[in-house]
Amino acid sequence: MALSTLLRHTITNLQRLILDCNCMNDEGLGIIVNGLSHGNMVKDLFIVGHDQYITSNGWKSLATLLETPGCMIENIEMESNDVGDNGALAFANALTNNSTLEKLDMSECGITEEGWTPFSRLLCDTSSVNNTYLSNHTLQCLGDERGIFNFIPTNIISNLVLNRRNRTKQQIAMIKILQNHSHFDMQPFFEWEFKVMPITVSWFAKASACTTFLYNEKINKMKLSVVYDFIKEFPMLYIEPVTRQEIADCTALEDELQGGEHKAARLEDIQCCKTRAMRRNQEQLEEVRQLKARAMRRLGV
Repeated sequence: MALSTLLRHTITNLQRLILDCNCMNDEGLGIIVNGLSHGNMVKDLFIVGHDQYITSNGWKSLATLLETPGCMIENIEMESNDVGDNGALAFANALTNNSTLEKLDMSECGITEEGWTPFSRLLCDTSSVNNTYLSNHTLQCLGDERGIFNFIPTNIISNLVLNRRNRTKQQIAMIKILQNHSHFDMQPFFEWEFKVMPITVSWFAKASACTTFLYNEKINKMKLSVVYDFIKEFPMLYIEPVTRQEIADCTALEDELQGGEHKAARLEDIQCCKTRAMRRNQEQLEEVRQLKARAMRRLGV
């Protein structure tokens, strides 16, 4: 309780707190957590060797600390404790919105493959591109990765290693997206029509710059797929500007060729091209209107 009071004091600059092997129980850990949750400078927390005293309830209490706004803890060493699968689940859930904790050493903590599974979703949620982007790109270590004590699945280890790379979180998110997705679902962005497409294309350019050439082919395919989805969804927004530009180019050439008999043949060709472009524009717009009408009839609108 005295230590908890000290941790709550505004002038305390303690950065490393070591509480190894001191017979602390759930109640004592809860008191320490209360002190740590009041905004302090602690970055390293060591709670090793309490397997006979701290239960899963105590570890769940510690996990809530990682959800506290302003939590500055970067490293928690808690190996050789009876954390178990329920405790591991609590930490995985607590780290969903945490962007400071880099190391959570849970070696020899009685965690099975089932207990590690939530960390797979935490580090790389593949349910959608957006969820992959919002995954945890900060956590770099869960303890011994050699498989001697932890039995951490290989996909979790690979994402931990990726988070350790000397890259920004945005770049790490890009790599995870490219590794786990082959298509962007642009449906949620269609309400902004073509306004969002330049942003998407720019994203692919940044992704290409921060990855190796091995991703170039996939990036190009995904970029073409995005453009196709937008044109398919908004054909009139694409067809009309393209055709208008073609007609404008023909008109400019007409003006340039006016007044010369030797240019009459060339002028006639340009006028034919312009006529075809205007006819094609009308046909395409009519086709789009018919498709829209059929879709509305099917929906009973």
